[in-house]
Amino acid sequence: MSDAGVTNPLLLARDGTLRWNGSLVSERDLRGYVIILKTMNPIPDLEFHAEPGTPCANVQNVQRLMQPACMTEHIAAASSERKRRCDVDLPIR
Repeated sequence: MSDAGVTNPLLLARDGTLRWNGSLVSERDLRGYVIILKTMNPIPDLEFHAEPGTPCANVQNVQRLMQPACMTEHIAAASSERKRRCDVDLPIR
């Protein structure tokens, strides 16, 4: 957990829908939220979960959406198995 003590859960469903803290969001919204998080001090963590059976291309797309804001040190991948299966470079803590 970050120094902020706050973790923002992000769920990617098999159908490609995204939920940020339980609310449906678009990819555009996600980019905006990630940029806002990066400006906070301390930066809250983002806990990324992908439902079992989610296409790897969708998982990788969400990772790319988060990269421009340099959030990688604050992203926790929920499943190391998904990381191996999708060959995604998400940091595991």
